[in-house]
Amino acid sequence: MAVATIHSIYLLTAGALTLSYAYLIFSERKSWKEAVIFGCVALILVSPILILDYINFSPQSLETMSLSNYILVHFRYPWHAIISDWFCAGTILQVAIIIVAIYLCRKERIFSIILIPFIVSAVLTIVQALTNSDSLAFLMPWRVTAILIPLSTCIILAYAVDYIFRKFKSFIDCHKKALIIACGIILIIFCVYGVYHTFQCFTTKSSSNEIPVMDFVKQNKSLGDVYLIPTDLQDFRLYTGAPIFVDFKSHPYKDTEVIEWYKRLQLANDFYNNTSYLNNTDTVQALRNITKDYRITHIIIRGYDPKFSNETITLAYTDGNYTIYKINNI
Repeated sequence: MAVATIHSIYLLTAGALTLSYAYLIFSERKSWKEAVIFGCVALILVSPILILDYINFSPQSLETMSLSNYILVHFRYPWHAIISDWFCAGTILQVAIIIVAIYLCRKERIFSIILIPFIVSAVLTIVQALTNSDSLAFLMPWRVTAILIPLSTCIILAYAVDYIFRKFKSFIDCHKKALIIACGIILIIFCVYGVYHTFQCFTTKSSSNEIPVMDFVKQNKSLGDVYLIPTDLQDFRLYTGAPIFVDFKSHPYKDTEVIEWYKRLQLANDFYNNTSYLNNTDTVQALRNITKDYRITHIIIRGYDPKFSNETITLAYTDGNYTIYKINNI
């Protein structure tokens, strides 16, 4: 339930887990009242986030909700929400891991904790596949695997370790010290690799050719500045602290705001999809389509085009990789 508080998309997963624990309480104590009380307490605990979601994200109408769901499912994250996009051999392997874990723990208390969420997820996934419901795809019932896969993997490994210790007990007893040292070395290797990999990720990030232009904006931004940026420049907003027109990464969830976000994205893409920029009549019109309804003070483009500047757009910064132009009037 904690994860549902952090990310509301996991409320469905939290509900399935709550149902499984309620069933466990009922099956062990034969008391439906205790199971219901447990469910009510769980509902009370997540009620603040439910209320907050209702206040912030309740749809304006069925039509806007439907359009919003379609945009998010088919445009923003189809690789998460459309089954044909994410289903692959790895998916079959994940399902197999869960089924094996369910079989192994069939006589244990944890059995229902894995089985019930798996059934709920499987049924809703099949329903979504048959109905092509964008609303159900938006909820992504298959995300219960985010909990079931790690749990199932641990169960399988636990059974494997237990089998090895029983099968080779005499060998393990004879070489206990050496095995402990070997396990310690393996853990150290994994830890060192983890630190190294994390360091490499930060090093790669800090050496990106986006850093100089973002540093310039961070140091020179003014109150009221609004930047039109390439929509895939996803670190710009948080790194610089400067307001932007739109980017692909940061999207809203309220239906009307999703529709507005999509509209802005199309306007920005109309501008950036023309590689010749102001030499292209379509690009000039695309920029006017933005500035007639929205206040934009700066434009960032990749590379440098000396013909881009004119009396209404002046050069503010360039480093060869990115260039900033200040809009005076369009």
